[in-house]
Amino acid sequence: SSGLDCMEDRLMRKSYLIIVFTSFLIVLSSCAPSPSAGLSEMSSEYLEKLLYIDIGAIDISGSGEQALEEKAAEMYLYLDDNYKQYFTEDGYDSFLDNEIYRARLRFFRNNNIVSVENLKIDLKSAKNEDDTVAYDYIMAYTAKSGDGSSFEFSDKGQLLFRKTADNDFKIEKDYIRYYDKKFSTLRAD
Repeated sequence: SSGLDCMEDRLMRKSYLIIVFTSFLIVLSSCAPSPSAGLSEMSSEYLEKLLYIDIGAIDISGSGEQALEEKAAEMYLYLDDNYKQYFTEDGYDSFLDNEIYRARLRFFRNNNIVSVENLKIDLKSAKNEDDTVAYDYIMAYTAKSGDGSSFEFSDKGQLLFRKTADNDFKIEKDYIRYYDKKFSTLRAD
C-alpha cells in the first residue's frame, strides 16, 4: 500500500504542476499584445497631429524660385520631423504624393479658420490579421473662423497598417475622405 501511496503522490504532484503550468500559459497568452495593441492610440495621435498641423510650416507660397525652394525644404523637414515616424516608407511617399496634409488646410486658410474645438476621434477595427491591421475612423470637430462663424466637420477615412521588417506596425495608407456634405457646401478652392 505504501508503494501505491507514493505513486499517487507523484501523480498528484505531476497533475498539480501541469495545472499550474497550463494556467501560467493561459495568463501569459492573455497578456501578450495583439497586433493592434497600441495602434488605436497611435492612430488617434496621428489624426490629431494632422488636424493641428502648422499651416505656416507647409505654406510654400511666395515669390522667387530660391524662396520657393527654401520654403519647400523647410516644409519637407517639418513633415519628416512630425509625420514620417507614423508611416512605412511607401506609406510616407503616398502621404507626400497625395498631400493629405494640405486638403483640409487649404479650406482652413481660405475661410480664415483660427481654431479647432471639440475634437472627437472614433476608431473602429476594420481588419486585424498578423501583418495587416485597419481602422475606420471619424474625426468630428468644430472649426471656428476669425469672424466668429463656425463649421461642423465629420471627416471619415481608414488607416491601413502593415507590419514592418522590425515587427512594428506603421501606416501604409491613409484613406481619408474630407469632402462630406458639410465641407462641400463651404467655401473651398
